[in-house]
Amino acid sequence: MKSMTGYGSAKRELKNFQIEINIKSVNGRFLELRFHMPKEYVTIESDMRKVLSENFARGTVDVFCSRKVKNHSESTGVEINFNLAEKIHKELTALSKKLKLQSEIHLSQIITSAPILRVREDVEISKSERGELISLLSESVKKCLSERIREGQSLKKEFLNLLMQLSRQVDEIKKLKEMHNQDVSQRLKEKIRNKGLAGEIDDAKFQQELFFWTEKTDIAEEIQRLEEHLRNYRNLLLSKSSNGKKIDFYTQELLREINTIGSKSQSSKITQYVVESKSLIEKLKEQAQNIE
Repeated sequence: MKSMTGYGSAKRELKNFQIEINIKSVNGRFLELRFHMPKEYVTIESDMRKVLSENFARGTVDVFCSRKVKNHSESTGVEINFNLAEKIHKELTALSKKLKLQSEIHLSQIITSAPILRVREDVEISKSERGELISLLSESVKKCLSERIREGQSLKKEFLNLLMQLSRQVDEIKKLKEMHNQDVSQRLKEKIRNKGLAGEIDDAKFQQELFFWTEKTDIAEEIQRLEEHLRNYRNLLLSKSSNGKKIDFYTQELLREINTIGSKSQSSKITQYVVESKSLIEKLKEQAQNIE
């Protein structure tokens, strides 16, 4: 079992660059990959997506990548926009004549008037740097996965504990089921007596009424399905693979069955166990959102 929460970081020194990758993953219904990196690495994004998709099934994964130049003298240059400089000089000269100014146009005035100078870095990505980046990404992914697995083991213990408590609640409901059916019979008899109809309804008709009422309030099928869902739930938790979507599905099914029991039951004792069961299932539901 894996959690969807994790973090991994890796850094590497190359000849002219220092590359660092940080991966942060959080809960998400589907797999969403978000990249925050220099424009130099845009062409490598598809390769990075492939690595991440092979290792993450669900969650929102943010990849932060930085590329720091160590020796600017070897990888930078200066570009001058001569056309723009000439136009600025021409317009400043015209302005000076129009205002009848005697001052000369200085270079500093031209430079500060517009971005004429631009520092250019060599952004071409070599094949070796590309390979180093993918290798660094894999290292970060491995560390992030380690965190997700560690957190997943902790969540598994919490799941099993909640499941054990829920199983006890279902066992108690099952024990009360027969008493519940007897209570239904007794309630029906009292209802007939209170209406003064006891002498008008023969035993066969009473049994028929009792059958329909018992069918309406019977919770045997719901209990059976609950027990089956609990077994499947436990098997998913103990399996080696991460089954967040299936766990989420069975959590919804558990809640549906327990709600049906609550709506059918007319026993205050069963209702107490239903309320406690719903509280436990809500906790399972909350934790299920953390599983990959």
